[in-house]
This record gives sequence, C-alpha cells and structure tokens, in this order.
Amino acid sequence: MHSKNEFPAWLGNQLKRKNWRPSGLAKAADVAKSTVTSWLKGDRRPFPDNCHRIASALGFEPATVLEKAGRIHCYQALNDGESLLLGIYRKLSLDRKRAMLEMAEGLHSFHNFDEVDGITLGALVGDEK
Repeated sequence: MHSKNEFPAWLGNQLKRKNWRPSGLAKAADVAKSTVTSWLKGDRRPFPDNCHRIASALGFEPATVLEKAGRIHCYQALNDGESLLLGIYRKLSLDRKRAMLEMAEGLHSFHNFDEVDGITLGALVGDEK
C-alpha cells in the first residue's frame, strides 16, 4: 500500500525531470491545472482515466502511474527507468526494436542472444507466436 504522500512526491519528481510546471502537465494530459495541483498537494489521487493521461504525457506505461497512484497494486511494479524503456520500446518499429535489442545485447554481453532464458529474439520482437 502506498502512503498518501508517495504519489505527490513521485509526480513532483516527474515534473522536475521534464522541467515542467503543473500547467505543462495539465496541458499535456488535457486536465485542469487545479486538478494537477490537487494531485501534487495530495488532496486527491487521480482516477484511472487520468492515470492513463498522466502516463501518456510523461512517457510511462499506464500500469506504472496506476500503481504509483495506489489505484492498482502490481506484484512487481516496474521502476521508472524500466517503465520508460518499455514505453519507448513498444512505440518502435520492428527494425528499431531489433536494433534496441542488439544494443542491449552489447551492454549485457549475452553469449547467445538468439535465446535468452528460453525466450527467443523473435518472440521478443513479435515475430513468433
């Protein structure tokens, strides 16, 4: 369970990361500035539909924002970096997904990247069913 102040602190950090004021998030998420202010003060938590808007505006998966806002409780929530990378990955073309995975291979120095922990490269990029 998340404390009442965890989401406002997290959201404030995300605004700092993007160098945004509350009005910037309000515009990007298509909500009133007063709504963003109430989230930042901890007066209200965003409802699930607004969690999706926040996620889209900030570049996170909706599940991350829903979990941070205490609307869902994930068994293993992604950290901010993982969520950001996953969001970027999901928006890429198949060729760019392959390139990203090849970069990850170089960073992690896998011996046989065609199959990692039983998962094939094709399954990771959606070539296999």
